Amino acid sequence: MTAFYYTCSYAKLDYSKFMNITAKIAISLISDFYADEPVFLLIDDTIVPKFGCKFESVYKLFDHSSHTGAKFLNEHCFVSLSICIPVSRNGKIHYLSIPRI
Repeated sequence: MTAFYYTCSYAKLDYSKFMNITAKIAISLISDFYADEPVFLLIDDTIVPKFGCKFESVYKLFDHSSHTGAKFLNEHCFVSLSICIPVSRNGKIHYLSIPRI
């Protein structure tokens, strides 16, 4: 994951092509038998506290779950997106998350 983040941040690469290819591959894995089943997009945001000033993209963010007494902390906010496709396992529908979470 770090290599992907570095590539997107510093290589001036258009990562939308990478994401489109990944989504096409994931959707191509869906069997025709499950074509009418839903496909889910999962969006998650995670806040990671930082205890210094020399980090890129660190902001004072509201953290409702903070146990330090302060509600605004220096933190990174990571947002991730996964696609979940239906697959068959032991004759039942299960969902495969890509990338694996």
